[in-house]
Amino acid sequence: MNSKRIISGLLALSLVFGGALMPNGALKNIASVSASAETVKYGDFICNLRDDDTAEIVRYMGSDADIEIPSDIDEVSITSIGSGAFSGCKSLVNVVIPDSITSMGSAVFMSCTKLETITLSANIDTIGDAVFNGCSALKAIEIPDSVTSIGMASFNGCINLENLVLSNNLETIGDAAFYKCSSLNEIVIPDSVTSIGNSVFSACSALESVTLSENIQSVGESTFANCKKIKNIVIPDGVESIGDEAFAECAGLESVTLSKNLTTIGVGAFEGCSALESITLPENLKNIGQSAFGSCMLIKSVVIPDGAETIGSGAFSWCNGLESITIPKSVTEIGEDMVTYYDASAKKTVPADNVTIICYTNSAAHKYASENKLKFELLDAAKPAYPKNIKVDYSEEYHQIRFTWDKVENAQQYGIAVYLAGKWRIQTQKIPASTTSYTTPKNLTPGKSYKVAIAAKVDGKWDTANAIKNAVTVTVK
Repeated sequence: MNSKRIISGLLALSLVFGGALMPNGALKNIASVSASAETVKYGDFICNLRDDDTAEIVRYMGSDADIEIPSDIDEVSITSIGSGAFSGCKSLVNVVIPDSITSMGSAVFMSCTKLETITLSANIDTIGDAVFNGCSALKAIEIPDSVTSIGMASFNGCINLENLVLSNNLETIGDAAFYKCSSLNEIVIPDSVTSIGNSVFSACSALESVTLSENIQSVGESTFANCKKIKNIVIPDGVESIGDEAFAECAGLESVTLSKNLTTIGVGAFEGCSALESITLPENLKNIGQSAFGSCMLIKSVVIPDGAETIGSGAFSWCNGLESITIPKSVTEIGEDMVTYYDASAKKTVPADNVTIICYTNSAAHKYASENKLKFELLDAAKPAYPKNIKVDYSEEYHQIRFTWDKVENAQQYGIAVYLAGKWRIQTQKIPASTTSYTTPKNLTPGKSYKVAIAAKVDGKWDTANAIKNAVTVTVK
């Protein structure tokens, strides 16, 4: 996972714009000493003047709750806000950014813990890294349609953010952009988005409704991890891979519709989705990662599609409700403990002896089942070409006998033969394939016994040998 990289990035930003911030008085002293033709103080703002006759706000020195950032300094247009310019301003509650602003640096409003509302410029194209990181009072924000990218951890820890409207022209969302926005209930990602980073909505514990862009090709690592209230998710058909732990510990997730073009499910992608009742794996799937569906305790059956190649260790471990898993010949690699459960009495993980592996002779799945002493059924085992499970019912009133049997796959007709005077004699060969019963004529002789064979015609041939071998003896009542 990239969580360590994300966390280290956040720590670096905190050191630069958080704990390392100097008091306002010190900044004023620096401004008064270094004031030049390029750096000026305008009210409570320190700005850098540029050679192109534009200005950038580099620091806010005031303590107002409500501010409207100026659009110019003596007719010099303010077009950008520098990194950390408002970071740590604990007094800010409401901010309006003018449309003259076209760019903002990173961590601009980081740790403005009282900031509740922000009106963004209609002309910015990027929301940089950690811009609103730790703005724990922020309740709502509308990203203007000019914005095409949102940076890493830009809204990380905005725990009161309830309403979020994304730009209709947004293309990328960076790692952990909305991490731990624990009040966010709904998110609609527009179809303009083509890339979503890792851990973007991780730990958004109130998130219930998610609509993904139709144009993303992957779901990143831990993107929705620990979003415990999401009930259903539809993965668009453009998605080819689901990253490690993408939906891990989504305990409320009941339904998942996977992309038709999905090829890879990452490590622990759906681990701990304890409410998930079923999963339909798409036909293009190639690889299932380690613990991908671990602890999905309500799933009863799984069918791995033809063409799949690998199943990781513990992919279906601790799936206590799992009854069967069908694995094709194309799967050549199966990790250890693919299907296991926790034996409380033995206090250890053991092979899931309640699961039947449905597979092909000498396949990797067949070998796995045999080595782990699991139940298995072979899909290519010879199927019986004769009726089985023959049942007999008697009628004392009419002195008749009725026979029923299980349907034989691919049967064309059924026939009845009776052993009389030392020979098998055919009674009928015209029972249609759709009928699996036969009733004798009435008024047979009570007390007389008969040996009866029931045969099936499959692929133009009658299997009389097995029919005779499995003949039943009946006595007329």
